[in-house]
Amino acid sequence: QFACALSIRPETLLAVLSELLDSLVKAGFSRILVLNGHGGNIEMMNQAIKLAALEQPIIAACCSYWELISPATGTPGHAGRFETDLMSTAHPELVHPAGTGPSEPPLFDRAVMPGLRIERHGEWQRTGGVTDPPGDGDSNRGESVIAESVAALQRCIDAIQATALPSGPVTDHSNATEGETQ
Repeated sequence: QFACALSIRPETLLAVLSELLDSLVKAGFSRILVLNGHGGNIEMMNQAIKLAALEQPIIAACCSYWELISPATGTPGHAGRFETDLMSTAHPELVHPAGTGPSEPPLFDRAVMPGLRIERHGEWQRTGGVTDPPGDGDSNRGESVIAESVAALQRCIDAIQATALPSGPVTDHSNATEGETQ
């Protein structure tokens, strides 16, 4: 997509996540939270926890840390302001204020209309992997995002722990004949 971007196919990610969830269940875990840090993982992560909970007597959950915080904090793009602010807190020595972003944000990051997402071939290459101007980095804003994310993640963990585990045997619908309700 752009220089040094290493990727795997969505079905590979789904298989890896599914196998990791299966391994956790086999190890005795019955409540599992997958914490995401990359926008490209969301769909397969959602699918993996859905499949795990359909197949196993567990609670499986997932979240992306940036979706847990207030919109006023900003929206993470890719190598833009939000991430630069986080890096200004975590590793300020790696932040170089000379960074620039695309003159026009990528189509997939624009709100053309509510609920509509548009993907267009070539957008990642056009932006060089940067979705918005990174700015100089604001460590105060980065620290605020980290603190808010940690507090929200704790609330997620509390909610999962408060959720009752499934009771009784799990019904296996894999042998259902066509037309049966599953």
